[in-house]
Amino acid sequence: CHVMVTEQDYFIDELLDIGADQIVFQAETQPHIDRTLNRIHARGVRAGVALKPATPLNTLDYVLEKCDTVLLMLINPGYASVKGEQQVAYAERKIKNLRSMIRERGADTKIEADGRISGEAIRKYGSGDVDIFVTGSTSLKRDNLAEGVEALNRIRASVTGGKS
Repeated sequence: CHVMVTEQDYFIDELLDIGADQIVFQAETQPHIDRTLNRIHARGVRAGVALKPATPLNTLDYVLEKCDTVLLMLINPGYASVKGEQQVAYAERKIKNLRSMIRERGADTKIEADGRISGEAIRKYGSGDVDIFVTGSTSLKRDNLAEGVEALNRIRASVTGGKS
C-alpha cells in the first residue's frame, strides 16, 4: 500500500490493523521517517519510503537500510490524468543513482517505480535497475484489460527469463 496523504499515522494504523503486507509512505509529509519505519516493522510488515520526483535521494541517507522498498515517483503527483504529462527528464538518472546507492551500502532494498510506466520502461529498467513497477493507464487500457495484462506478462517473462 502506498500512503499518499498529509496525516499518515491514521492510515498507517488502519492498514496495519487490516493486515497490509507492505506500507510505503511519503517522505515529504512524514516528519519522523525513522520512527515510522520502525513502527511498521515492529508489526512484522514490510516498510518503505516514497519520493516525489524532485525529492533528493539524500533524504534516504540514514534510513535506506531500513527500507524494504523505495518508491520513486516519476511524474509529479496529481498530474497523471493530464494529457502529455511525461516522466521527469531526470527519471533514469534518479533510478540509476538509487541503484548505485543501494549496491554501495549492500542493502537489500527494492526499487519501485510509478508514473507513466510503459512496456518500454519495463524492458529498459526491469533487468536489474527497478524491481517493482506500478502500471496504470499507460500500460493498461480500460476497454481491454485482459490484453494489457497479457502484454505485461509477456514483457515480464522476457525481462526475467520466464521467472516470476
